[in-house]
Amino acid sequence: MTRPETDYPRQRIAGPSRLLPLLGWFHDYRRPHLARDTAAGLTVAAVLVPQSMAYAALAGLPPSAGIHAAVVPLAAYAAVGSSGTVSIGPSAITAMVTASVLAPLADGSPGRYTVLAGALALLVGAVHLFLGATGLSSATRLLSRPVIAGFTAAAALIIAAGQIGPLLGAATERADALPGLIGETASAAGDVDAATVALAAGAVAALLALKRFAPRLPGALIVMITAATAAALIGPAVETIGAMDVGPPTPSVPLISAADLAALLPGALTVALVTAAESTATANTLGSRTGQEPVPRRELLGLGAANTAAGLFGAFPVSGGLSRSAVAHSAGARTPVASLVAAAAVLLLAIPLSPWLSGIPDAALAAIVVTAALGLVRPRSLFALARTGRPEALVLATAFAATLLLGAVPGLAIGVAASLGVLLWRATRPLVSASACECGGSTTLRVTGPLCFANRQKVREAVDGCVSARPGLNRIDLDLAAVPFIDADGAELLAGMRRSLGERGVSLRLSAADRSSERVLHRSGLGSLLAPAPPRTGLDAGEEEGKRA
Repeated sequence: MTRPETDYPRQRIAGPSRLLPLLGWFHDYRRPHLARDTAAGLTVAAVLVPQSMAYAALAGLPPSAGIHAAVVPLAAYAAVGSSGTVSIGPSAITAMVTASVLAPLADGSPGRYTVLAGALALLVGAVHLFLGATGLSSATRLLSRPVIAGFTAAAALIIAAGQIGPLLGAATERADALPGLIGETASAAGDVDAATVALAAGAVAALLALKRFAPRLPGALIVMITAATAAALIGPAVETIGAMDVGPPTPSVPLISAADLAALLPGALTVALVTAAESTATANTLGSRTGQEPVPRRELLGLGAANTAAGLFGAFPVSGGLSRSAVAHSAGARTPVASLVAAAAVLLLAIPLSPWLSGIPDAALAAIVVTAALGLVRPRSLFALARTGRPEALVLATAFAATLLLGAVPGLAIGVAASLGVLLWRATRPLVSASACECGGSTTLRVTGPLCFANRQKVREAVDGCVSARPGLNRIDLDLAAVPFIDADGAELLAGMRRSLGERGVSLRLSAADRSSERVLHRSGLGSLLAPAPPRTGLDAGEEEGKRA
């Protein structure tokens, strides 16, 4: 286990900070913390400017939408969230899913596309706020590790493949899955521009070299500046992003029809789950290093506030990215003040530099996206996860293949369905093990897993098999210590077993049931089967008192 680092303030929620959690960081805030937060904020801003523009292009939106996504949402999360080092903003996965949701609905209209993007962000924020306010943060656990790993790897490959057109200087249509991307790339093979290819190759090589040999430098910003200079020297042969209108963020409510709202809802649920899983994993990873353990409910509220702000200020859905948050952590971020500094720096940089930013080549943004996406593919982690077991490998492969062949939204849905299918399959196969020690014509059977509708037949078969294999048996002790719950079908199973075993001269006794299972048994008239509980020791009483505390 990683030992938490020292000199990190802890968030204390009491009094005014209940209304504005940001205030909870200042009870032990010191001047050295401000210096570290300021330095980290400026470092994150240098990463955010090129990233946000690149991911906006990936989402199918103008680069200015990326700048807006890197300002107000970042500040909104800082005000409400529970992590001191998570950096909220655009991410490659979220941008790709956003594009796959919006493109079929926008009818090729840029204005409608922008309005739908804001509405999608508002819906995503509403889902996060609902889950956080109702305490249903466990809903994000629908995305198991194999699902996330398979989906992320496939999505990263789709993202990288989708940038081949801009890297080659060829015009291609957007596609959601790998087969369509291959077809688009093949059809554009004759339109390759040599100057763009050379610039893109240099940008990718420079990004990889800077990441390998100078990871503390803002590689994307350096490459973006260099590429813009090179494009100006090459001339109009290289396509650039064009005029940018980056002004102060102004709020507006995106107005859409009820039909559009219904069409956006499935995509909003997908984006909400993906962003929540990504942000929670980031907060937990950094929290283990800093000791600032995140609170799941307030993380969702913070993410909901960030996406609501994104929707109101002309942006698109955002999340907490691990790579960007790791930059903030390594640069010395101590509290969300670093995020506030980063948001202010992005705004102050982007507005006066917007005329110069218009000269950035499309190929440079594509290079930034490609290198970021390929960094999400980790073969060692995938193989290690697949070796955990065949069910995990099956879920991972299903999520990967479905996402790669069908696209992000259906791929994630199929991955979740496969994960739930494995969970249900395991629930129908409980482990019933016999004790190695038998005495006085009795034996103990230990049940591991729930007693429920899904597995009642398997448990009955195991008990009947035990009785048939032991002709002199007169009592079965059913150990329920590893049974997490008993439903109505499980209670009916036990009642039926009592009758059938009694007809064969075998009595049934239950032991080690927890309190919730005991209540079910008593209400079902099976309380008489429970063996007397052993006397409680002082240690047991102390543990119970600790649980209540």
